[in-house]
This record gives sequence, C-alpha cells and structure tokens, in this order.
Amino acid sequence: MKRKTVKTIAKYFSLALSLAMVVFLCVESLMPASRSSLHSQTVGGTVDDLFSALSPNAKPLSSRVNNWHWLIRKLFGHFGAFLLLGALTGITAILFDRESKRRRILTFALLTAFGVLFAGITEILQLDIFTSGRSCSFKDVLIDSCGYLPTFLLTYGTYLLVTAVKRRRKSKKTGGVS
Repeated sequence: MKRKTVKTIAKYFSLALSLAMVVFLCVESLMPASRSSLHSQTVGGTVDDLFSALSPNAKPLSSRVNNWHWLIRKLFGHFGAFLLLGALTGITAILFDRESKRRRILTFALLTAFGVLFAGITEILQLDIFTSGRSCSFKDVLIDSCGYLPTFLLTYGTYLLVTAVKRRRKSKKTGGVS
C-alpha cells in the first residue's frame, strides 16, 4: 500500500475512534443513575480482580479504600475517559494537520476549548430533563478537563514543538528561506 493511502486510512480511523468516544461519552451521560451505577460496579469489580490477581494474599482494594465506588466513577468514568478522548483528539489533529502555522494555532485553541466545553456538555446531559437520578456537577467538569487537557496538550503540543524545531532547523540550513 502506498504511504499516502496508509496515512489517509489512519486519519479517518483516528477520526472515527474520536467520534466514537464522543458518542460513547454522550450515551453514558444520558444513562439513568441505576444503570450507570451498575457500570461503575462492574469496572470496580474488574479492577479489584486485577489487583487481587497481582497480590493474591492482600485484601481486595474495595475493602481497603474508602469511597471505592466514588473513586472508580471519578477515576475511570470521568478522568480516564477524557484522558483517552484527549489523546485521540490530539492524534487526530496531528493526522489532519496542514502545513500552516495559523491553522495549527487555531486547531490547538479550538480543540483545547472543545475538551473543556464537551466536559460541560456531558454534565449538562446528566440533568433530570435528560435522564433520571443523576445530577450536573462542576467538580466533574473539572475532573473531565483534568483528564482531557494533559493528554491533548501533550500529544498535539509536542507535535507543534517538534514541527517548529524542524522548521527552524530547515530555515537555518537554507539561510532563512523555508
């Protein structure tokens, strides 16, 4: 397969994964509290089982950690999900990059804002007018943003830094003409 074809496939696969994650987060936000709680219990049980397999003689984490259910919900359901979304968004932005400084800065600003705004949207979807038994929390918006921002800034920010250094080196080699 030609390199251009592989890059095109990678671009759209990455975009599809990013959009799938956005849809997944919206669906999870619209889920009633009872079903959402069951999902958290399932994840918590899986984490407990993994740690028990690593240290079979230790007591389960769920019995050693206060507020285990809350920790699982915040760590995996909020922070972890948005951590993954930030990485996917950064990778997608890199793959769709154009050789324009202005466009890169605009992409950086828009996708940074997207992460924080989308965190707010997923919380608004938890209001009683959209689902039952859940609530909107500014603290959760902050947790979501703390998951999204570092991975997006790390992936796309590193890419911007590397391309700037390459452009500067190229400019020095060609005597200032890029």
